[in-house]
Amino acid sequence: MERARFTAFTLVGALLVTASGCPPERSRRPADPCEPGVSRGSDGETIGVTECGEVFHPSLRDLSAKIKSENAFARAAPSSPTREAYVTIALMVPMSYRWGHQEAERRQVLQEVQGAYAAQALANREARAHPGSGRLRVRLVLANPGSGSQHWKDVVPRLRERTASENLRMVFGFNVSHTGNLEAIGALNRLGIPVVGGPITAESLEMSPGLPRLAKVVPSNIDQARALVAHLRADPKRAFLVEDVSDKDLYAQSLRRAFRLVTRGTPYAPEQFLPEHATSNDYSRMVNNLCDSKADTVFFTGRPPALASFVSALGGRGCEERRFRLVTVSGASTLALDPHMDWAAFARGKGLEVVYATVTHQDAWTTSGAPKTGGSRDDFEKLRRFLSEERGIGSVDLRTGRTITMYDSALLSIESIQNRVTKPGEVPSLESIPEAWRRLHGPQRVRGASGWICLTGRATPYNKAVAIVRLDDRARSVRFIRLAWPEGRPLDRACREPARP
Repeated sequence: MERARFTAFTLVGALLVTASGCPPERSRRPADPCEPGVSRGSDGETIGVTECGEVFHPSLRDLSAKIKSENAFARAAPSSPTREAYVTIALMVPMSYRWGHQEAERRQVLQEVQGAYAAQALANREARAHPGSGRLRVRLVLANPGSGSQHWKDVVPRLRERTASENLRMVFGFNVSHTGNLEAIGALNRLGIPVVGGPITAESLEMSPGLPRLAKVVPSNIDQARALVAHLRADPKRAFLVEDVSDKDLYAQSLRRAFRLVTRGTPYAPEQFLPEHATSNDYSRMVNNLCDSKADTVFFTGRPPALASFVSALGGRGCEERRFRLVTVSGASTLALDPHMDWAAFARGKGLEVVYATVTHQDAWTTSGAPKTGGSRDDFEKLRRFLSEERGIGSVDLRTGRTITMYDSALLSIESIQNRVTKPGEVPSLESIPEAWRRLHGPQRVRGASGWICLTGRATPYNKAVAIVRLDDRARSVRFIRLAWPEGRPLDRACREPARP
């Protein structure tokens, strides 16, 4: 009987491998390679490039099956005399975490893969509806560089191999502005592989001589700060600056420069900290100094973990008779996903408001006051409707904007490639794709779910819509306030950066 059970179990396992093409994670010994393109890093993390995202995190199992189905459709495309009529794009973001179960990160990566899959599936739906149109079919693979992108050096060569074997033409994603991603993008660019960023906002991560093949879909920290200050109309004399002074975090460096500009004239010296060393006592002492000031608006340049600690410290402040407004930008979007967030801090004393600029929000284009240009309800609803009707992709939540941003990143990647097709069924060269970015404005703008993407000569979005939002402690979510614009007004239909003398 025991032998019969073993035989049956083995047969079921074999059928699972055959049906999905992705070996079940529990059937592998930890030291063994997971599958071609995937391996164990020196610290035990599963890293590499695959369409089977469950090898990186169990939450991606069902969504991986959907991606694999789309990939099978793409690979079945008829051949032209020169190349197969499909291209591969790769989503590169951390998809595994070394320090056990982290709920906020798990939900974030699921949302990002959902956005990438939606762009792939909608592109292939159009190819199905218009056979012979010359539009290439799209394969999607998932590239996991590990926690903190520490294993990017192992992943980049595997992506390079796929440029020849699988027509890989774009890597997109890169959801954090730090030096590891800067180095990874630089390495891809040196190999001739173009990159479209996801929610990376640091100005140093923009097209430059060192990064000649990088495009972005989101407004920079400077642009977000400009739009935010125009909305807040904050008095610099009542502003208080709290700075992350890390020299390796590009997001913190960029935001520090932006907020020093907008708080120029404050009479208070900035409170500074290094996140890897700051303790709850440090944040409490910063709050004590804030209480001794006459400031009512705090500009914060740190990442979500530090911001959450500062919020908690504000909840325990001695000056309960005073109300404060805490201001930051899009990095705060993950706070609403954090199960350990101290929501009670918002209601203590006279209260606390956390307001931030972010790259998008699900209500940005669906409210009655949405502008007529710069984006549209229809462009957003195309994504929302697809996700609401699709089954087997996990729980959908558009409030943080992660799904929307990664959808737009994949959309720009796909449109950049399609723009360079000169003959039906022929895949454009890697070298030609960045040239498409010079065309993507005006009538050829990319109609993102977050708003129009009109690229400048540096392949960054010009005057991109910025969502002003606040953390809602009662709903434990993010509440939309209004759209704002770096230039103070919405994009017009020309959607073109003015010529500079």
